Amino acid sequence: MSRVLRPHHGMCFQFYEGKGYSRDFTDHMGRIIKEMETDPSQLVRLMVTTDMVCANCPNKEDKSCATLDKVLAYDEANSYEGADLGVGSTTANHGAGAGAASAELEADVRRFAEYYDGPDWKADFALDEAGLLPGDLKRGVLSEDGIYDALKKYKEIF
Repeated sequence: MSRVLRPHHGMCFQFYEGKGYSRDFTDHMGRIIKEMETDPSQLVRLMVTTDMVCANCPNKEDKSCATLDKVLAYDEANSYEGADLGVGSTTANHGAGAGAASAELEADVRRFAEYYDGPDWKADFALDEAGLLPGDLKRGVLSEDGIYDALKKYKEIF
């Protein structure tokens, strides 16, 4: 059996904690991760398209995404051509929670940590606390504990 995944969903799997957009979405994501960990013989094909994770996403609009520009940027940042994990490639499923630490992933996490530790995150967080950001804006990156825990988990794994 093979599964199609957006490139950035691999990173989502790494940091998944059962929190997110909605209960329906997080329950669905949890089921997918469990299925993939249960059957590591599956192949995974990376494609820039809606996939099984997107099925229950509240940002899904027909066969696209309401936040497509952001999603495409995530896909680009999580497609590792040098590691034979580029868009369209097929690789073995090593379980949704497993993965190899690549130089590109480490660089992405380092940039994310710099954002979180720097003035930009603090300014964005202050705007959110003051109610100055749009009400429909997803705020996962502004979660103090969630981001701290994700970065800590990354350091433990890699």
